[in-house]
Amino acid sequence: MNTYGNFVLFGIPIGLFLVLAFGFEFNGMYGQDSHEYLRCSKELKDFLLNGTPVSEFHWPKAFSFSGALLSFTGLSVEFSMRLIALFALLGTLVYTRKTVRVIYGGDATLLLILGAVTQVYFVRGGILVMSDMLCCFFITLLIYHYFQLVLQEKSRSIIWLLAFAILAFFTRYASIPVIMVPVLHAIWVFLSKQKKMVLVTFIIGIIACAVALVMVNSNLVKTALGIEWRVGNIFSRTFTANEGQIHAYTVPNMLYVFGNFFHIGFLSMGIFLVPFFKQLKSTHWLLFAIFGVYLLFLSGLITQNYRFFIVTHPLTLILLFPSFQGLLSWLKTKRLSVIFIAGTIAFNIAFFMYSFPKTYRVHAVEKEVALSLKALNDDAVIYAFYVDQSFPTYDIKNEVHNLYQNKYEEFEKGALVVFNEQKFSDDWKDNNVMINWNYLNQTCELEVIKTLRDNWKIYRIK
Repeated sequence: MNTYGNFVLFGIPIGLFLVLAFGFEFNGMYGQDSHEYLRCSKELKDFLLNGTPVSEFHWPKAFSFSGALLSFTGLSVEFSMRLIALFALLGTLVYTRKTVRVIYGGDATLLLILGAVTQVYFVRGGILVMSDMLCCFFITLLIYHYFQLVLQEKSRSIIWLLAFAILAFFTRYASIPVIMVPVLHAIWVFLSKQKKMVLVTFIIGIIACAVALVMVNSNLVKTALGIEWRVGNIFSRTFTANEGQIHAYTVPNMLYVFGNFFHIGFLSMGIFLVPFFKQLKSTHWLLFAIFGVYLLFLSGLITQNYRFFIVTHPLTLILLFPSFQGLLSWLKTKRLSVIFIAGTIAFNIAFFMYSFPKTYRVHAVEKEVALSLKALNDDAVIYAFYVDQSFPTYDIKNEVHNLYQNKYEEFEKGALVVFNEQKFSDDWKDNNVMINWNYLNQTCELEVIKTLRDNWKIYRIK
C-alpha cells in the first residue's frame, strides 16, 4: 500500500494542479481575496527590491510574503503563490499522516485519499491563490509537534510549536480559536517539566506583545476574532451584514459548523463513521477541545463559508481515524471494503465534477470581463463592482470607481460600466451598489457595448 498509496495520495493533487493549469488555463485566481493576495505579494516584492511602500492590505501578509520570496527564484509572483498553496497541501498530507502515526501508530494513507485529496472542498484549497491551505499546513505542523511534546516528551517541540503558531496567526488571524488550546496546554506541559523557564517566558512575552500590537492596529483582526459574534446567530440561518447585504443559508449555524464531519464536499463518508464513534475514546482530549472552541466561534458568526473548515479538516481526520479503522474492519468482515472504497472515490469524483465548475466559472467570468475590457483598448474611467478586484491581475490600468465604496452624485460621460443587474438586484438592493446603479440609469443613457456570460455587460455612459 505504501508505494501505490503514496502515488495516489500525492499524485491526485499534483495531477489536478497540472490538468487545470495547462489543460484549462486555470491560474488559481478566484474572487476578491485571490486578487488582493496577489496584489499585496507583488507590492511586497517591489518593497524588497526597491523599498516601494506597500499599500493598505486588510489581511495578514504571511501568504503574500511567501509568494514574494519564492518569486526571487525566477518564477512569476502569481505562479509562486500557486505553488505555495500546492506545497502546503502536500505538506499537510505528510504531517497529518505523521501525526496519526504518533497518536495511534497506524497508517492514514487510505483515509487521506478518501477524506482529503478526493474531497473537492478541501483539495481545491491547494489549487487556489488563497491563504487557507498555508494556514492549514502551519496548524497541522503545530498539532504534530504538540503530540511530539505531550506523548513522546520531546521538549524541543515547544519551540517549533510556538513558531508554527505565530506563522499560522500571521497567515490567518481567525486561526486563534484553533491554536490557542494546544499552545496554552503545551506551554503548561513544558513549564511543568522544566526548571529553566527564562527563555520560554521571554518567547511567550514576545508572542503576546506581537499579537497585542496587531490586534490593536487592525480592525480586521477584531472582526476575525468574533467582535460580531452573537449567541443568537447559533440558531439562525439568515443574517444581515454591516454593508446591508442579506445572507440566507439552507441550515442554521448550529448544523453548518459540523461541515468537516458530514458535508459531502469535505467528508462524504462521514455518516458511515457515526456507528463507530465509540472508538473515539482513545483519541486525545485536545482534539475535542479544539473543535469545541472553534465550532463555538464559527457558530456565532454571520457568515457561513466552507473555506473556514479547511484549516481544521486534517484535525477532523486525525480525530476520526479510530472510527475509520473500525468501519474498515467491519467492512472487511462483510467483504465490502473494496466496494466501499471504490464507491466513495466515485462519489467524490462525481461531486467534484458538479461543484468545481462553479468555482471555475467565477474565475472564467473575471477573466472574460478583464480581457474584454483590454480588447477595447480604451483608457476611460471604469465604474464596476465585484469583478474590479481582478483588473490589476490582468493588467488593466484604467482608473476604477467602485460602486460599493462610494455613493456617486454624478457619473463621467464616456466612462465604461461593468455590471450584472440580475446578480445584484436582490441581495444588494439597499446598498450603494444598487443605489448607484438605479441613479445611473435615471440620470444617464447607457449603451451596451458587450454582453458576456452569466448576464455580465459592459456599458458606455452616453
